Amino acid sequence: MDPDVLFLFAAGFEQSGDGQFIVYFDGPVPRPAPARLYGIRTAYSCTPAGEEAQLVKAWLAANPARQRMRVPAYTRARGVRAVLVTSGYNCGVGSALHGFARDRLVREEQHRERLQSEIERVLGAALGGVFGDGEWNDLQALEDTINAGPVGFEAATAPELTRALTAADGR
Repeated sequence: MDPDVLFLFAAGFEQSGDGQFIVYFDGPVPRPAPARLYGIRTAYSCTPAGEEAQLVKAWLAANPARQRMRVPAYTRARGVRAVLVTSGYNCGVGSALHGFARDRLVREEQHRERLQSEIERVLGAALGGVFGDGEWNDLQALEDTINAGPVGFEAATAPELTRALTAADGR
């Protein structure tokens, strides 16, 4: 296995605490794509083990820019933050972001893809200098949560959102 070739086709990767890697691809027959979304968990993956895992680990250490392909860890706190951020950035009643803010979950992989597409459009506007300080980080955190959050799992409960909003108001 050649990690240069592996990561040419990869959409993302995760590393578990025991040093095992999972490398994700965007399809059963992936193609190299410079415009691909990175850092995403997909239905297609491979798990290098043993010597191959050591090769991947060494390759990632020698290519630190590829860390952007790491699938971020999902946490409840990130889920709460994502729902709060999404509430301010929805693209209308029929948008995926509006649905995420309302339902607080990624319903299916197609919904995740719609969310990713809308977030890319919002991030594109942010690159144009439209948004203020801190908003870029909020949008990146939202994108990370959408990429890492499990399908069908509620990102935040109503009581969690209430606690977060109360804490933000200083009450």
